[in-house]
Amino acid sequence: MEPSRHPEVRIGNKFRLGRKLGEGSFGDVFIGTNILTEEQVAIKLEHKSSKSPQLHLEARYLKYFENSVGIPKLKWSGEMKEGDYNCLVMELLGPSLENLLEFCKRRFSLKTVLMIADQILARIELLHKKCH
Repeated sequence: MEPSRHPEVRIGNKFRLGRKLGEGSFGDVFIGTNILTEEQVAIKLEHKSSKSPQLHLEARYLKYFENSVGIPKLKWSGEMKEGDYNCLVMELLGPSLENLLEFCKRRFSLKTVLMIADQILARIELLHKKCH
């Protein structure tokens, strides 16, 4: 089953799979909706036959960094009943850097670059403090 072709796919009996947002080296990212609250979420899927599954590790790190600024909240993780995928459902934080770059006509101002750099450094500092 190709998840992106089945709009009524349910994840964890609570989330509806929506359109594909992007893909990475370990799987695909979709927008999703909590069918009870209508809250939008991000859903990552990786095929169960993946040579190096990563979603279970990402879920562990999201739990570890729970309630940290800029780290999405884990909503659900596990195996998809309708298909051969591992799933991770998390808070949707906002547009990706690629989406923001498109919105800015492929050119960030110096102020925007500095604001992004400040946020990146804050996340690195968080990781350093939590891991030492």
